[in-house]
Amino acid sequence: MEDQKIIGNFGECIIGDCFPHLQDLKDLSYEFFLSDPPYNEGCAKIYGRGYNGDRNDVEEDYDDLMPEDDYLSWCSVWFSEVERICKKGLFTCGRTHLGWWNVNFFLDYGVIVYPNSSGSTKFAQFKSFEPYVVFGKFTGALLHSDVIEVTKLSGFSRIAKEKQEKYKLIHPHAKPPKLYYSILEAVRPESVLDCFIGSGRSALVCEALGIRWLGFEKEQKYIPDIEHHIKLGIKEHARRQSKGSFDLWEK
Repeated sequence: MEDQKIIGNFGECIIGDCFPHLQDLKDLSYEFFLSDPPYNEGCAKIYGRGYNGDRNDVEEDYDDLMPEDDYLSWCSVWFSEVERICKKGLFTCGRTHLGWWNVNFFLDYGVIVYPNSSGSTKFAQFKSFEPYVVFGKFTGALLHSDVIEVTKLSGFSRIAKEKQEKYKLIHPHAKPPKLYYSILEAVRPESVLDCFIGSGRSALVCEALGIRWLGFEKEQKYIPDIEHHIKLGIKEHARRQSKGSFDLWEK
């Protein structure tokens, strides 16, 4: 049975396991890997507002709990394929396994921090943080810093306020579009691969900016999220073109 595909103007998301498809991709056929892989936390939680203010109070029972050795072996397999296919990349890795990625693959790392508007001090204004790791060679100011502060990112705030609030996400903890926008603005890749696309936020930003992309997601329950975000990206791309700007990196 052929995997279902969700088609955008600049790429597609394949609903199914990424591994059989990764093996068919040519070496260095994608410029940039951008993803939020599973962290192997395997817990059911009640989530409140997500990083971008999305209301997603859902109880989510993750199928995300492997024996530790199996999980690390799985990570080694997918990363080996990704490193073969992509020239460089950035992905979140969870706090628990940051040291493992650094020791086993010698990956550089940094921290993403998320805002808390009610904080009375600069330290209290960050409600959460998470590490990211990078591979390959980079140029650009963003990735010369160890910290990505979401509070400083203005791109895609209009999408978040005007459109995301009208749609209730199924995914419990999607990354904010403005985070992915800032990363892609710094890297400016010609193509993006996301093996664990989740709600489809990376597809949203790639569609809006006219970047060739390919995504995978094995959980069919996130299909409505992915379809929604691809449509948002297509509309944002059309809006930018209608302004007569040939610089799709404008904010």
